[in-house]
Amino acid sequence: MMKHFFAALILIFCLSCSNTKTDFINISENWSFKIDETKTGINQEWFKSINIPNETQQLKHPGNWEALTRDNYDGWGWYFKKFEFHKDFDKTAIHFLSVDDNAYVWLNGEKVGDHFGANCAFKMDVTPFIKKGRNFLAVLIEDTGGGGGLNGQVELISFNSKEDLLKGKYSDMSAPTHPQWAKNAVIYELNTRQFTPEGTFNAIENRIPELKNLGVSIIWFMPIHPIGVKRRKGSLGSYYSVRDFYGINPEFGTLDDFKRLVKKMHEAGLYVIIDLVANHTAWDNPLIESHPDWYTRDENGNMIPPVHDWSDVVDLNYDNPGLCNYMIEMMKFWVRDIGIDGYRCDVAAMVPTEFWIQARKELEKIKPVFMLAEAEDPELNAFGFDMTYASKLHHIFNRISKNRATPMDIDKALKHEQYFYPKNSMRMRFTSNHDENSWNLSAVSRMGREAAKAGAVLTFTLPGTPLIYNGQEVGNSKSLEFFERDPIAWEENEFRGLYTTLARVYRDNPALHEGNIVKLTSEKNNQVYAFTRNSEDETVIVVVNLSSESFHGSVNLLEIRGTFYDIFTDRKIVLNSPNLKVNLSPWGYLILSR
Repeated sequence: MMKHFFAALILIFCLSCSNTKTDFINISENWSFKIDETKTGINQEWFKSINIPNETQQLKHPGNWEALTRDNYDGWGWYFKKFEFHKDFDKTAIHFLSVDDNAYVWLNGEKVGDHFGANCAFKMDVTPFIKKGRNFLAVLIEDTGGGGGLNGQVELISFNSKEDLLKGKYSDMSAPTHPQWAKNAVIYELNTRQFTPEGTFNAIENRIPELKNLGVSIIWFMPIHPIGVKRRKGSLGSYYSVRDFYGINPEFGTLDDFKRLVKKMHEAGLYVIIDLVANHTAWDNPLIESHPDWYTRDENGNMIPPVHDWSDVVDLNYDNPGLCNYMIEMMKFWVRDIGIDGYRCDVAAMVPTEFWIQARKELEKIKPVFMLAEAEDPELNAFGFDMTYASKLHHIFNRISKNRATPMDIDKALKHEQYFYPKNSMRMRFTSNHDENSWNLSAVSRMGREAAKAGAVLTFTLPGTPLIYNGQEVGNSKSLEFFERDPIAWEENEFRGLYTTLARVYRDNPALHEGNIVKLTSEKNNQVYAFTRNSEDETVIVVVNLSSESFHGSVNLLEIRGTFYDIFTDRKIVLNSPNLKVNLSPWGYLILSR
């Protein structure tokens, strides 16, 4: 299949991405596997070869564990491997091509490191831990939702410098030119089913002024198409089980209703993107009958879902040029005839990159469009997409709120982006979205109310583009039902003022959407994260207490001097000394702007 061909092509490129890599050893085959439902493996030290649990499953190739165990298992799973090492590498690293979701790695009983974020290549220095002869590798995978497992090739590589471990093959490239209007955008994800009590486009139209006043600029509509009935989940089904790519879900209204809503949003200065589900369809989508050759089949000729537990959808096969042409023409219809401004593309990495390149080329003939990929793959930033998910940083925010990570982990994630992604790549920062809210709790419930505010501050002030999922602006604590009606309870509180202020400052201050970042130090760098964002004429200072303990101390301002204003109180602060005295409550924050 074409998607498998391009996956193989990407793999080949990854294996040769560093011109300093002189040798490698493939250790992808012959692993043992064990589910850890009770999460006792660390306490029982399964990472030591003498403590491997009984009844492990032997695997020729690891892969996602849904195919090995049962449907819908989210949690911990361990992969074990014994291997021989006899190479004369000066420095040795282990290279994981893809892990879903988070990984913790031990070699010969010693902790090597951890990685957060799904389906991203990463490398770890194992020089201090590896030995000549027999070695024992243990990898704990923490699956936070959807598929889980060691789903990519694993190899030992030779390297020369730490930069070799950070730098990816796209880091010297530049991302495509972005629409001018997207450069200072704040994205708002709108779940039509839950946004209003009515759950309709017409009801949304009445609340356009509210969205405008919040300060958002790109409205991302979750899928608006008719939902499949066959193999449906729940009574209303998943938005991502599309029965007709040209149609409108009758729950929401009509095509004319949506076209009018887009027009009204444009008149208010808002831009509109819609969710595109290009990887699969509902089982009762008419394309199954009219074009059965467009679908993926197993060895017995049966159509199959793209992932084992996505039972309500069936996988599309992009080997067929007819499918590519159909999908591109459909995408052009919504841009040309309905007036939308781009797409958020569901599981974009599961569709061949070549398709996205061609689709973007055709859409740009109509007008400049904005393309957001639900993926972290830097290849997508290089080809076809303006923006990818910054899931790695999202997971770090979650871990910090539970005292399982420190501000130093933010630095590591930003450095990873610097070396791994094309220059000028746009990255979406978030503490919630529809998946996180429905399956992993709301940001307020998951992180805690005050930590969720601190996370919001970082979402709007670190380099990247901020996302608000509907309801976050009122501190929604409910996990919204995914397959049923479950309207948001709009109870006004301090969150709206927080988000409105953050959106205004982000939108109006070039330092926050195009400036560089300089880290500042404090008396407690493991507790406080401080930095400055600078553009030609603007400077913003951000100090965030990322702990449940108060902070009373100073931040080193380097050479920053002058008159600043607290963006939340408008209080004037004159900086005329090297240190800024700060008093912050647990999870408190300070943002100063000229």
